[in-house]
Amino acid sequence: MRATDSLSIRGLVGLAKAEAKRWGSDHATVTHAASAFAQNWTGEFRDAFGSDGEALLHRLLAAGQTIGNEAEVRNMITASPDAAALAMRLQAALRGDLAVADLLPEESSPTRHRADDTEQSEASDGEAPPARTDPLAGLLRGREALDVAAYLLSDQPLIPALVGRRGCGKTSLAAEIARLLLDLEDPLPTLFFDPGTTVDGEPAMLLRDTLSALTRRTVVVVEDVDELARLGTTEPDVSILREIWQSERFPLARLVITVTAPYEKRIAQFYGALSDRLVIVELQPWDENVVRGLVVPVATHLAEQYGVVIDHAAIEAALQPPTEADTFDHPGLAIARLDVACARTMIAGGNTVTVADVIPG
Repeated sequence: MRATDSLSIRGLVGLAKAEAKRWGSDHATVTHAASAFAQNWTGEFRDAFGSDGEALLHRLLAAGQTIGNEAEVRNMITASPDAAALAMRLQAALRGDLAVADLLPEESSPTRHRADDTEQSEASDGEAPPARTDPLAGLLRGREALDVAAYLLSDQPLIPALVGRRGCGKTSLAAEIARLLLDLEDPLPTLFFDPGTTVDGEPAMLLRDTLSALTRRTVVVVEDVDELARLGTTEPDVSILREIWQSERFPLARLVITVTAPYEKRIAQFYGALSDRLVIVELQPWDENVVRGLVVPVATHLAEQYGVVIDHAAIEAALQPPTEADTFDHPGLAIARLDVACARTMIAGGNTVTVADVIPG
């Protein structure tokens, strides 16, 4: 089964209303985001805001469709400490790549939960310290994030599986979904399951313990299921697949998994019962030019933050795929590499980040 645009109209409308309530209908940023929402989900938009909603939107946009022609948006970008990221989000909204919920304020972040954490009960309530914000979360995956969030709010029993090759943004998408769910009037917290260093069978046991310890309805993200289950080997560990399949025993848990393509096909081979319960959300790799367009503005922001200059060759080095086996650029990794390189240069008293400062990995 594959995700569609109409997984849950109720969920889509609920997320739209939550965003409108937070910002107010006359906020210029949200006007642009709402325009993208109205274009992509016309019926749902009318259900949420009435037949006059689009007419009002067009009147508000009459002064100009681009960021450069709208003073309020331009001033907001200038004043924002995250100017580069905000500008990219607005540009994406104008192109129709984002939905209304993609411009949510990043006041709260999903919980990154280790299964052996002694504070498990607090994490289960969504009260653990927030994880670091992903600067790329939601930039190009707004539609998928909204679809999966809506599905998790519905009563459908299947498990969303975010599938794609390394570097396509599975973790960023999961973080964006978590932010959308946290911003609801009745927030739905998210735990990122991290079993740490384990031996055979332990991930399954730790996942079962995590799910049984939940004290409120919670989304649990199980990342890299292909690695946990060793799907790339001749001796896979199906116990974690079985535990994910049996997660319906825990009514407070809603699971989301991530799988590196093409190993999702091996789930069907080794544990067909789980394969039948998955809603596959396929993520295509970002085009090289799109990745560069995302990374360069963030690199400029990092350089200003650290008081250095980043050499063009250093950016190109940071954009290289994670390993020789990978064929796609990884924007999140590139930004992390540049962040560390800028910090190294600043600590060393240098002025320019060069290729030598960019550490692979």
